[in-house]
Amino acid sequence: MQTAWQRYEVKFIVDEGTAERITRYCRANLRFDAYCVGRPGYRYPIHSVYLDSPDFVLARSVVERRADRYKLRVRTYREFNQPMDGLPTFFEVKRKLNGVVYKTRVRLSGPAVPEAFWNNFLGAESESQIDDRSRKNITKFMFLRQRLQAQPVISVHYEREAYESDFGQRVRVSLDRSLRYGVLDTTGQSIREVWWPLRLQGVILEIKFTDTYPDWVENLLEKSDLVRRGICKYLMCSQAANGLFQPLEEARYV
Repeated sequence: MQTAWQRYEVKFIVDEGTAERITRYCRANLRFDAYCVGRPGYRYPIHSVYLDSPDFVLARSVVERRADRYKLRVRTYREFNQPMDGLPTFFEVKRKLNGVVYKTRVRLSGPAVPEAFWNNFLGAESESQIDDRSRKNITKFMFLRQRLQAQPVISVHYEREAYESDFGQRVRVSLDRSLRYGVLDTTGQSIREVWWPLRLQGVILEIKFTDTYPDWVENLLEKSDLVRRGICKYLMCSQAANGLFQPLEEARYV
């Protein structure tokens, strides 16, 4: 299982008509993400709990457009109202440095999940069950969390339809819908979430690649006349939860 990524990401908001055209193209030319196979509508759920400092340093780094910033999140693949107990859980650090995205993750299960989530610590037995790379990644997550005194602040849930290329350089295309956020109550080391829909008009299109656009991606973007936008799901949902949701900034695709 891949545990580290280095890539570029571009994001757009598209209407359903454009999303359907992109879907038709992807289904004819790419393969489904493994998580999509067997799912209704070929869409799978993503549930992320974001962590931040008491003064929201990580959210503010996005608002201030810092060249070096990162996010801490705990991700599962489940419905928004499904408990995380017993599910494989991924602890992730997603860093953006001068436009390049670096992501590390570690998969934990069993007692290791509450140990890391609530206590920012792995017991000896849990640590003995992960390999060296995973140990390095969870240590990085816990170090950054401790440095910020970061705690869970909001949950984000959406449905993803995703495709990957099997030719040339690796490219991943995803369409995210039904975005909602959960306001957290973490009293007594348990999560209770009150869910609200994010009133976002359209579908979030993300294209992820390692170096440059292949020609087919560039042609797809140009034909669709897409408008690139600064999109951060964590920031949008945090702003919405506090009544501060702002219109997305636009940059015409070139």
